[in-house]
Amino acid sequence: MENSTASLPTNAVLTVNKTCLKTDGHALLCVRAGVPVELAMEQAATLLGCMEQLIMSREPRGKELQTAALQYLNDITRALVSSSFDGLCAYEKTLAA
Repeated sequence: MENSTASLPTNAVLTVNKTCLKTDGHALLCVRAGVPVELAMEQAATLLGCMEQLIMSREPRGKELQTAALQYLNDITRALVSSSFDGLCAYEKTLAA
């Protein structure tokens, strides 16, 4: 999906850059700055729904794989929410200035 902010209103609340899935000192994924917070939060809600389904359907066999998947989904979701929150805080600071 291409990220284009050309059509965004000037007062849109946007995400900030936030890394996730760090391993051995390297960030493997990140939330890009400039994405509308509404879109990022929709994706976070979708990921939370996926996590809920995995939790509800967990079986004793394959539990390690399910746990690993949940950890990855949790890390990505946390980055989306954190990026959105930081973007909202930055937006509020511009209003106070």
